[in-house]
Amino acid sequence: MTRRKFILSLLGAVSSAIASFGIWDYVKNMKKIFKSDHFVSGRFRNKNLIYEMGEGTRLDTAKRWLFAKKDTFPKKEFHFKADKFPQKASDSLKIMWNSHSSVYIEIEGKRFLCDPIWSMNLSPIGFGGPKRFFESPLNRNDMPYPDGVLISHDHLDHLDKNIVKYLSPKGVRFYVPVGVDHILKLWGVPQSQIYAADWNDSILIDNSIKLTSLPTVHFSGRGLFDRNKSQWTSWIIEGLKKKVYFGGDGGYHNEFKTFGKQYGPFDMTFLEIGAYDKNWDKIHLGPESAVQAHIDLKGKVLLPIHWGAYDLAIHPWKEPVEKIIKVAEKNKVNLALPKPGQLLSENNFIINTKWWET
Repeated sequence: MTRRKFILSLLGAVSSAIASFGIWDYVKNMKKIFKSDHFVSGRFRNKNLIYEMGEGTRLDTAKRWLFAKKDTFPKKEFHFKADKFPQKASDSLKIMWNSHSSVYIEIEGKRFLCDPIWSMNLSPIGFGGPKRFFESPLNRNDMPYPDGVLISHDHLDHLDKNIVKYLSPKGVRFYVPVGVDHILKLWGVPQSQIYAADWNDSILIDNSIKLTSLPTVHFSGRGLFDRNKSQWTSWIIEGLKKKVYFGGDGGYHNEFKTFGKQYGPFDMTFLEIGAYDKNWDKIHLGPESAVQAHIDLKGKVLLPIHWGAYDLAIHPWKEPVEKIIKVAEKNKVNLALPKPGQLLSENNFIINTKWWET
């Protein structure tokens, strides 16, 4: 073998090794991250600088967390079973809230899961951490495979490793903020099934559904050393006739009004109402701000998310829904408050099951 052939063979072997370990994909992903206008000094940041927790409030938070928490977990057991799915996805719009921020959406013939969480504990090691109030109503084996899974950010209560690893071998596509694509690659999801979007990017699916990533005010990180290494986002799912806004996590910001003017109106908005506190009010909406954001977005019906499944704050577990009912009534906002696992069609979006009182 000549020296030239040897060198070419060696380079080919090295290239194959790099490809097999995913290093080349990682390099390409990092290029997209570094190109982002919102990636500064090695970390993603919000458009406007905010303190995720106000200075001098950590001690106060710790004290109240230890001594002021009350009724943050239901005193009785809940058991829910999801409604059966039709064989064919709706040509219009159907939704199912699976508790917390997990939402199933049928829109114009496509099925999507947003921030699906099946794990009973929010923990990087599989046990410990906050425990679900009840098991997921939606059994993953009874669920039709979605056309896509949308992830808002990498927090443990929004990105579930177990469900990702379950759906990945089925060929399901994952739509994620930049940086989260690398996490999925490490979990074994093929690059061909991952679509990463920076803020204001759009992805067209089969020339019928458009997904658009829009800024939120939040943060990211699954452990001690990955703070803000990936982006956080909200999603618009837009068909030819129907359109919804999935907010994920994040505090109130003036761009909600811009989104409403540019992209609204929305048939439904999914906005977080739980896990709020005075010491982190910049990064979570809460009931009052959720209603205002819904109005800004020009939403028709608001389905509250990020409540009713985990003990993640100091307020009583039912307080978010009790508050938003009053605020929505005052502002003449239509609410969708289904039971977890209840499949809703357009003719029954506006509903109040009061399941938390049953």
